[in-house]
Amino acid sequence: MSAGSDTLSVRACALASPRLLTGFVFLWAFLDKTFGLGYATASGKGWIDGGSPTKGFLGSVASGPMKSTFHSWAGDGWADWVFMLGLLGIGAAAMRTFVPQPVAPAPAWSVGPVGGPAVPAPCNP
Repeated sequence: MSAGSDTLSVRACALASPRLLTGFVFLWAFLDKTFGLGYATASGKGWIDGGSPTKGFLGSVASGPMKSTFHSWAGDGWADWVFMLGLLGIGAAAMRTFVPQPVAPAPAWSVGPVGGPAVPAPCNP
């Protein structure tokens, strides 16, 4: 075995590890929100049990110009679907070696109900 192939495999593993870990984080969040595995979502309060993955997140926005909008979206069926498909799409895309075109826009169409409330108002011009 040559030194070049060892270096290449170490480099490949070093580059793949953060991508795979990021994908696992999003897939774990999807599974936990769907089935209520008891980590961030209490057992029996998963999406499959009738819980809403967006109700707590969007409903707890405390300030900002979009506060009333996010509060009105909290718990809506369409927002739950966009949020969950975003988690699944981002996780699946990160775990794959390439990003298929249908999954590529997942961050863009999930940023409104998912990422918008996470940016504090003073930092969001």
